[in-house]
Amino acid sequence: MSAPRAAVLLVLSLAGLGFALSQARWPVSSKLVTAAHADSGNGNGNGNGNAGGNGNGNAGGNGNGNAGGNGNGNAGGNGNGNAGGNGNGNAGGNGNGNNGLHRALGQDKTAGDGPGDVDAVPDKTYELAKVVDSVVPDHGERNRAGRRVVARQLVVIEPGADFAGKASALGFAVLERRALGSLEFSVMRLQLPAGMSGADGQQLLRSQFPGLVVDYNDLYEPQGTLSLPAPDYPRRQIGWGTPSPDCGAGQRIGLIDTPIDRRLPALAGAHIRQRNFAPASPDAADTAHGTAIAALLVGRPDGSSSGLLPGASLLATQVFSPAASRGDLVADAMVFAAALDWLTQQDVHVVNLSLAGHDNLLMRLAVTRAAARGVVMVAAAGNEGPDAGPVYPAAYPAVLAVAAVDARRKPDPAGNRGDYVAFAAPGVQIWVPPIDGGRFYSGSSFSAAFVTAAIVSELMAGLSADRVQLEKKLAAAAIDLGRVGRDPVFGWGLLQARPHCATANALAP
Repeated sequence: MSAPRAAVLLVLSLAGLGFALSQARWPVSSKLVTAAHADSGNGNGNGNGNAGGNGNGNAGGNGNGNAGGNGNGNAGGNGNGNAGGNGNGNAGGNGNGNNGLHRALGQDKTAGDGPGDVDAVPDKTYELAKVVDSVVPDHGERNRAGRRVVARQLVVIEPGADFAGKASALGFAVLERRALGSLEFSVMRLQLPAGMSGADGQQLLRSQFPGLVVDYNDLYEPQGTLSLPAPDYPRRQIGWGTPSPDCGAGQRIGLIDTPIDRRLPALAGAHIRQRNFAPASPDAADTAHGTAIAALLVGRPDGSSSGLLPGASLLATQVFSPAASRGDLVADAMVFAAALDWLTQQDVHVVNLSLAGHDNLLMRLAVTRAAARGVVMVAAAGNEGPDAGPVYPAAYPAVLAVAAVDARRKPDPAGNRGDYVAFAAPGVQIWVPPIDGGRFYSGSSFSAAFVTAAIVSELMAGLSADRVQLEKKLAAAAIDLGRVGRDPVFGWGLLQARPHCATANALAP
């Protein structure tokens, strides 16, 4: 498990479980394309009426430079009556603009928003509390790209008003519609037709709905392992010291994690508000990660590593459930987006996101929109080893990724490396005093929590919730452990932070 991140900072850190602000509104079209289809330009499609239906229109919808495939021709390349051709209509053509969604997904960051289509309105919006049972992943499967996803499910971003009926006619079942008000987009969850793979399902939908933004419903896993020996070092290593009981008062920290067991003595009197977005498991093992992160953030300051900001309020969202296939904890992209949307509604400035997995269009858009609302996100850099690729949401540009180091300032052998790492923080042999007497944990989830707390302390000192400025401030104080400057192992270096409401207490260098 990894540590959380604060200041409308989303700390995405289940990668460590060894386990005012911009009000820009982007118009969102139901027919926008994914990153792979976002090229803009001029020209006439893929041929003149040959098999496949590519006629004289702008195949792919790339007309007159409108990123997102919103041109004046026949989006989808459907021409005049050839095999597969659909006539002269602008199939999927969206007029002039509507590329705000593409910019948010990193597909076209230069083009401006135009009048385009009116945003599609979902047929039905659910109150988040009423869809708990419908968003629980049943079990995961590994798709061809090695991603762990919810079996037989896809997610569609901003489907058109007529999409549900047409998709049903193709054999897809609409499992859920959800309007994410704070993030300003809607999403639909589909079940694949019997016997159809996820890849084939996406291909079919994109062929019938040119420019459709569709992806798997990816699963995300806690990142951390239980460790036995654990020195009493984390708070002293970053110079935090011992905080006063009211340290952090008035600050709100968001957490996306497992359930929290409020019976933990270290959390007695803590200001915690929980909301479930997936059914909570009564098994103590399924509450350990969230409980440990909560203890680090807002626990009583009488444990060796707990209680960084005991006076702060913690708004905790529970998103994890046991996977039926093998019993480990997973959260899907749909639930993650809903939890992040709710935290954004609550005007949380720092959010600790405790999870890691594959890049996903829905997660990417949710994180981008939350960041635009002034949420600073901190995430665990991952515990999959030095040779592993980047994990998400940590590797998104809008998120601060944190790697774990031990008491000797050495990198966690299980930790990920990469240019996306922003900071290093204590994450090996972290003592947390649970109900059964205490345990030691390792993982970048715990590291993220320290950076989350550090960002909150900067907000307490008067800095605004601006991720870039906060990163610069923390980078200036960090201890450079690797090569000079930012590096893929330690980022800017070992975090150093102490709020005014904590006594000086640091390890010797």
